[in-house]
Amino acid sequence: SRTMITIIPLVNNNGNPNIEAIMNGWKYYSKGMTKVIIHSKEDLTIDLALNQILSGFVILNLILEDDIYKGFFTSRIDIIGGKRCFAINQMFLDSRGDNEFLFKIDTEIMEITKQYNCSHIYFWTTREKGFKEKLESIGYKPTYTEFVKEVNYG
Repeated sequence: SRTMITIIPLVNNNGNPNIEAIMNGWKYYSKGMTKVIIHSKEDLTIDLALNQILSGFVILNLILEDDIYKGFFTSRIDIIGGKRCFAINQMFLDSRGDNEFLFKIDTEIMEITKQYNCSHIYFWTTREKGFKEKLESIGYKPTYTEFVKEVNYG
């Protein structure tokens, strides 16, 4: 049986965050976000994640399979290296993250990317082992490894 993947960005018609929809489902989404945060190298908290969504810094996109909630990703439009990019900041999949399922999600993400007139998709992850093989199998190439140093004044 063929499954259908639907991605629903939680925004109003004007593109601003749909606060009511976000808050109504936050008890579900926050469970997944908590799992994402475990792998975030300490630079993300549940409050910061929610604030980024509510302020419109990132868009919360729900992933449905045959109308059943399967996870989410957050995204934003960015200019990276002079290219207009659809950047995926966090992704949580409720259950299976097999290559076929990821391919179906990616196919839908590419449709969204076209609507925003982006030439590239950037997928940020701290979990290289978990995503590298799967993402490469659907056409992604690794780019940067990021190094961060905290600067203290005082």
